[in-house]
Amino acid sequence: MKWGFILVTLYLGPVGLLLYVLADKEPAPGTHEEFIKPLWKQGIGSTIHCVAGDATGIIIAAAITAVLGLPMWIDIIIEYIAGFTLGV
Repeated sequence: MKWGFILVTLYLGPVGLLLYVLADKEPAPGTHEEFIKPLWKQGIGSTIHCVAGDATGIIIAAAITAVLGLPMWIDIIIEYIAGFTLGV
């Protein structure tokens, strides 16, 4: 999850960092399980996990397809597959 929050912070800037502090950064060592017990924190964590993987897959695929100069319809298919694969 730390990598997920790092990626989302890179994508969203201060908003991503705020989400990390509010939902995942435990106030003291050894308190993580208790800290993330509220359902809203688990929801944010799950969303961050999904967004980090999907966005990273799409960004990587978009860069590769742009360099290769592929048509838009192939670009969309490759980005969808890459986003889904990295999001899982």
